[in-house]
Amino acid sequence: MTVFFMAACSSPGHHLVGTWKVSKVETNFKETNLPKSIVTHIKNEQKKISFKIINDSILVLMLDHNTYEARWEMNPETKVIKYYFHHRKNSKHPLGTLKNNTIISQSTTPLGALTVVFKKQ
Repeated sequence: MTVFFMAACSSPGHHLVGTWKVSKVETNFKETNLPKSIVTHIKNEQKKISFKIINDSILVLMLDHNTYEARWEMNPETKVIKYYFHHRKNSKHPLGTLKNNTIISQSTTPLGALTVVFKKQ
């Protein structure tokens, strides 16, 4: 039993197991001149996203009141984390990059850049 426990703790993602929630949302929508109320709404919608890493291959995405089980993997060199749904292994989605005990998700939308920082609870 001890050997199994030590092997489980040495997996590359064991320190990621737990619930991750949004700690910060940054936007760069300067060129679009969006009203502040719309930018606030976009940020608030992002704050509804969280996920729980169950083990070194399964995570549960929590989007508002819906949950979705997916598989995840992390590139050990770049620390980029991607997830995919069981039936769509060839369609991987970026979750973010592990940096200083946070997972940082950066995306570019037609409105501009969006950065979401997740911290483990």
